[in-house]
Amino acid sequence: MINAIIRNEIHQRGLSVRKAAREIGVSHTTMFRIIKGSPIDLPTATKLSNWLNVPVSSLVDASTGNNSSEIEKIIFFLSLYPDLIQKLIQTIDQIQTNPNVTQAIADVLAYLVFRLSLLTGGQGEG
Repeated sequence: MINAIIRNEIHQRGLSVRKAAREIGVSHTTMFRIIKGSPIDLPTATKLSNWLNVPVSSLVDASTGNNSSEIEKIIFFLSLYPDLIQKLIQTIDQIQTNPNVTQAIADVLAYLVFRLSLLTGGQGEG
């Protein structure tokens, strides 16, 4: 998962892997290994977390496959995509004021699936 997050962030910022590596403070070969899915050590995770502006524990969990709670996974994902927070707030408001909540929930789920598919490069779609 961490490799997909890094690939997506590099793309979002319009950077090359080498340029991102310079910004982060790691070698370009380290970046290529991360993108290929190699595990990361704590110093690298710290640099990545600073670059992504997320807690280092989130990256370590994502890198090692540590099973975080669902809420921690959602918080980590939302920290990467703050625009989703506003969308969720709007949806909660709709759900609270709209008797037809089924459509609002379906809309949010469709949007989240779309964003997750962008993050994972379309992997996991059935």
